[in-house]
Amino acid sequence: MADPGEDLGVTAKREVFEETGIDSEFISLVSFRHQHGFRFGQSDLYFICEMKALSSEISVCKHEITDCIWMDVDEYVALPDISAANRQFAQDYINQNQRGRSFKIKPRRVLSHDHTKYHLLYSIKECNNSEEPLLNYDQNNEI
Repeated sequence: MADPGEDLGVTAKREVFEETGIDSEFISLVSFRHQHGFRFGQSDLYFICEMKALSSEISVCKHEITDCIWMDVDEYVALPDISAANRQFAQDYINQNQRGRSFKIKPRRVLSHDHTKYHLLYSIKECNNSEEPLLNYDQNNEI
């Protein structure tokens, strides 16, 4: 879950670290699910992000998850007990990579309507083979 005022990439990085001990970097939004009538009857937005691992030693937080292992995404999709939604997220990711995906959904800073702070606007960006600098999520979004 995102903390109040926390951007998507920061949330993803923090959640990965809290649950697995892996330091990571946000690359792109892959997909999201919008589900109504979730916990306490509320709607839920569930984001799937492409992350780049910056460390590899797993340290499972037993309060957050039961277990964690490194696994190839093709192996993950073949597991019999993953949810239909998670299988679809992973399969779509595989399909995009097999087609030579040349786009990412990345944030860019956009000035607010009252010109007092920046918001993050996520949009599809063409990618080439060179690494594009990632947005620094630790920067202050106020003017």
